[in-house]
Formats: sequence, C-alpha cells, structure tokens
Amino acid sequence: MNTENSNLRKFSEKINEYMWIGAVLEVLLRGEVLKNIDGKTDLRAIAEKTDINVNILKKMLSIFEALGILKITDSIPIISENFDMDTAENMLVIADRNSGVRTQTSEFVKQGLKKNIELGWNHTNIELLELQGKLAGKPFVEFFAKNVLPKMGDLSRKLKEDNLHMLEVGSGTGQMSVALATQWPMLSITCLEPLKTSVNIASDRIRIHQLEERITILNKGIEKFVEKGNIFDAAWIASDFIPETILPNSIKQIYKTLRPGSWLWLLGINSSNPLTNTITSLRSSWWGGGSPNAEMLRTILEQAGYTNVQEASASSSRAFVHIIAQKPEA
Repeated sequence: MNTENSNLRKFSEKINEYMWIGAVLEVLLRGEVLKNIDGKTDLRAIAEKTDINVNILKKMLSIFEALGILKITDSIPIISENFDMDTAENMLVIADRNSGVRTQTSEFVKQGLKKNIELGWNHTNIELLELQGKLAGKPFVEFFAKNVLPKMGDLSRKLKEDNLHMLEVGSGTGQMSVALATQWPMLSITCLEPLKTSVNIASDRIRIHQLEERITILNKGIEKFVEKGNIFDAAWIASDFIPETILPNSIKQIYKTLRPGSWLWLLGINSSNPLTNTITSLRSSWWGGGSPNAEMLRTILEQAGYTNVQEASASSSRAFVHIIAQKPEA
C-alpha cells in the first residue's frame, strides 16, 4: 500500500489546512483586519492601522484569496461580491466561537484517550468556561429578543413593563444572566449552576455589574432545586448540558415553579445537518448532557403538560434550534 497517498493522509492534510484557516480567520477578526478592508486601503496601511506585521498580513490574506473570499489587486485587498460580511460585533462573536472550539477540542484530545473519561461539565480551565459563556452572552440574548421572544405571547411587553422573575438553569459564568438583566432592567433572575468554579466567576461578574439585588445564583443543579409554588414568569434551561436521564424530570420540575401562562425556552439539536448533529451529539455527551432534537423535546414537553410547543427559530450557530413551550393559563 502506498501510504504517501492514502485517503487517511489526504483527509488529515485537509483537516490541517482548515485548522490553519481557522487560526488565520481568528487573527483577522480579532485584529479587525476584515473590518478595515474597504476596497481602497492597501496592505501596508491596513497593517499599520491594525498593528499586524505587513508580510504576515499579506500571507494570511493570500490564503483567503486562494479560497476565493477576496482578491488582492495592486496591494489592495477587495472582498468578493458574493461573500457576505458581518457586523463588527458579530465578527468578535465568530472569533470567540473559534476560540471556544479550539480550546475545547484541545481539551478533548487530552481526555478522549482515557477509558474512564470524565463526562460532565467539570472543567476548571477558566478560559474554556469564559469562552463558552460568551456564546450565551449579549449576542445570544439579543438574538433571542429579536427572533424568539416575539413568538412568546405577551412576554415581550411584560419584560418591559412588569417586575418579572426568571429561572435560569445552567447559568455558567453568568454572562447570559448579566445580559438578560441588562436587556430588561425590571427583570430579576434566579440562577442554578452546579459547577463551583463557574459560580465563583459568575458571582464576581454579578458584583462588578452591581446586579446583586436582581440576580441570585445558587450552586446546585435543577435536580436538587426544590421550590414550591408558581413563582417564575419565564425559564431557560441549558438542555445540552443536562443528562438525558434527568432532563424529563427537570422539565417537569420547572413546570411546577412556573406561573400559569409562563414560558420555557431551550435548545434542541438542529436535525437538518447529519454531520453537525453527530458533532453536537459528541460534544453534548462529553459535557454530560444529552442530544435531544426538536421532536424528542416536543414529546418531553407535552408529556410534562406544556402547550404551544414550537420551534421558534434556528440558532445563530445553526447547530441548534430554539424551542419554546408554555404552561397553560389557569
């Protein structure tokens, strides 16, 4: 067998190429290079403005030229007409997502060979925890407000006008909690997070933003949360971090704490892409969660007593779909 030309070697080389492309993309995004490509400014001026070595900049952009994303003419890079750019803020979100994937995959390589690999979100790597938290921070909440919230009855109006109380299950490092409280100044939030490291980071973040009176974080999972009475007006559960064995009961427990007419919001795996599904399923299993798709979640939600179960919107990452469900009015 000629191993020099084996399919495995070719496949590996292609993966290596895309790893470098991902690294270059992150540098171009964080360095605000793509933001400064206007079809008029030459490479040297962009290098000076972004404080990136001009020769390295040229090599990086040449990779994107080879991909057909841009063209360099007389030292002036021009983005291809059929390549859609994004807002400056979303460019940083994309960069954070790249960083998160790189950090998580590096950690997975360390653990993946272990027979007794520790499943569950038990990380102590603060960089990894914060990068994951960023993905559920301000841009995620803004996406929710624009694409999901309008389908949740009169919740949008109530968030603006009333003093609502929300339950957040799986609050991580508190970036989503702070974003929610900032977006809706009359909202108070009770957060559940079983990982002590994340709770400590979240507590500091809440204190820095002076939100201690509106955000309460408890170091426990939903399975240990016992709250009687209908006290919450809305709820979020990070379902991809919740083990499949306890997810149905967790959703039932949330139901008991919601006021009649209140809404639950969660994510299901987007079943339209088989490769994305399998990667997401692996990642969720490593995190200790399950991999429920929209149909599985619909069944669980309806069995728990929820109504108006629907797919509100595909997520910005396309790996998940936003699911909403309502506790019936009294």
